Amino acid sequence: MCSYDTVSPGKNIKPIVKSNGKITSSGDTVLGADNKASVATILALVDKISKREIKNRHAVEICFTVQEEVSPSGASQLNFDFFDGKVCIIFDEGDSLINSVVTRAAYIDEFEVEFFGKSSHASLPKDGVNALLMANEFINNLKVGVPYKESTLNFGLIFGGTAINTIPNYIKVSGDFRSNFFETQEKIREDFKNAKEKVLQKFPNGDVKINDIIYCKGYEISKNSKNLVRLEKIYKSCGFESLVQIESQGGSDASSFMEHGIEGFCLGDGSFRNHSVEEWTTIENLEKLLEISEKIVIGF
Repeated sequence: MCSYDTVSPGKNIKPIVKSNGKITSSGDTVLGADNKASVATILALVDKISKREIKNRHAVEICFTVQEEVSPSGASQLNFDFFDGKVCIIFDEGDSLINSVVTRAAYIDEFEVEFFGKSSHASLPKDGVNALLMANEFINNLKVGVPYKESTLNFGLIFGGTAINTIPNYIKVSGDFRSNFFETQEKIREDFKNAKEKVLQKFPNGDVKINDIIYCKGYEISKNSKNLVRLEKIYKSCGFESLVQIESQGGSDASSFMEHGIEGFCLGDGSFRNHSVEEWTTIENLEKLLEISEKIVIGF
């Protein structure tokens, strides 16, 4: 399976194939190899299956999802009762070796924090409650960046204010935090509650509202997984010395499948510099993804 949405800037993408086989965009958009490399692989695989070019294959279920990049509403909204298989293969791990598999994935929360103060003229700051100062107090009471081992906390958006000569009565900040361990994710959630209490203590006439959304749940694949062993053999048969097991703090649709009892393997997709106009892949990597896919539908 794969998602077929991409990040911005993604309109009017013009792929350029260079003489050495490297594929890039024209430089003013992303290439979209995340996750169109996987889309192309699946379509090429279906073409081979339809032409009966793959012998002794097992039954294959194919799924395309949307909104994987912007929200958890893609794979999480699927009716998992439709699937007969108990294994899901997803080529969606960029900026990693093509022979890599995510065996531990992060818990990711997205958040919005709203600060409600009281507006007043800029010349009369004591008559107002500055929502920006409330937000500043909140952020200063958190460990932004790397709050704990194998976790991150980021504030990415700030909104608010009505005029340059008015004390802001409303500020909203948004971001995400993620961790490879549930216990650490819970610590950060608790830190948010404590930061809110400290803001209210300092600004008793203001208010704070935290909206925490679980983007995806983390997971861990057992090192004794029989399907992991199968994948290792397949990659070795494709010329790789091993299947490299990695931990990832990026989100993928594999989380939704794991949550519903379907073992999801997020594999390297052969693309690099994802989410930037410098994104690239190669013809060789795309051909290798197809080779791996052919052997997966036979080996599973």
